[in-house]
Formats: sequence, C-alpha cells, structure tokens
Amino acid sequence: MYLFSLYVVCNFFMNFKLKVGYPKATAVAFTAASNDFELAIAVAVAIWGIGSEQAFATVIGPL
Repeated sequence: MYLFSLYVVCNFFMNFKLKVGYPKATAVAFTAASNDFELAIAVAVAIWGIGSEQAFATVIGPL
C-alpha cells in the first residue's frame, strides 16, 4: 500500500511539474502505479504456472 501511494504521489508531481494539467496528471499517476500489480501477476504465472500456489498468492495476497 505504501509503495503504491509513493508511486502515485511521485508520478503526480512529476507530471504536474511538467505542466501536464490535473486531469491528465492524475490519470497517468494512477495508471503508472497500477501497472506493477498486473506485471507481478504475469511474472508469477509465467514462472510457476497458472495452477501454482505462488501465482495464487500473488493474485489473492494484495486483495
């Protein structure tokens, strides 16, 4: 949770500093921060397989 918050805040302020604008900065910040979750699921499934306990823990753990 803390890492997600850090990603959102950093991305938001970087976009804001680049004068992107609030609506786009917010959308980019949340999109960039949420991409790590999907990547973690894809890596776990690719390494251990779809039926493994590790992949299951990667999907269910953050919930």
